[in-house]
Amino acid sequence: MTLHGGNVTAKSEGHGKGSTFTLSLPLSGRGPGATGKSPATGAESAASNPLAVLIVDDNADAADSLSALLRSQGHAATIRQNAQGALEEARRLRPDVLILDVGLPDMDGYELCRRLHGMPETRRISR
Repeated sequence: MTLHGGNVTAKSEGHGKGSTFTLSLPLSGRGPGATGKSPATGAESAASNPLAVLIVDDNADAADSLSALLRSQGHAATIRQNAQGALEEARRLRPDVLILDVGLPDMDGYELCRRLHGMPETRRISR
């Protein structure tokens, strides 16, 4: 996480009261230093620059929730539940962003990441 300039925080009011986890990552080239302006909100940024996101997760609830969040922010989200389906979809979709589960049923997420970054259609996506 810190290699990407981000952080993760966790907060809980106590046992049985739930938890909140926050993941923060900077937007490449969109920070105050890049334009001299304040960064746009997620919805404003997505409206001017929607992304094609490929979500690969065998947990349908997690993938659906993430997809709904991304779509509410103006992005296009596609879900695949296994590595083979992700490889096929990546060739067709040419996504801007990949969100990969590590524990997939047919291949671990690390190997999937290596294969996706080896494909011409997804080679440009930074790690």
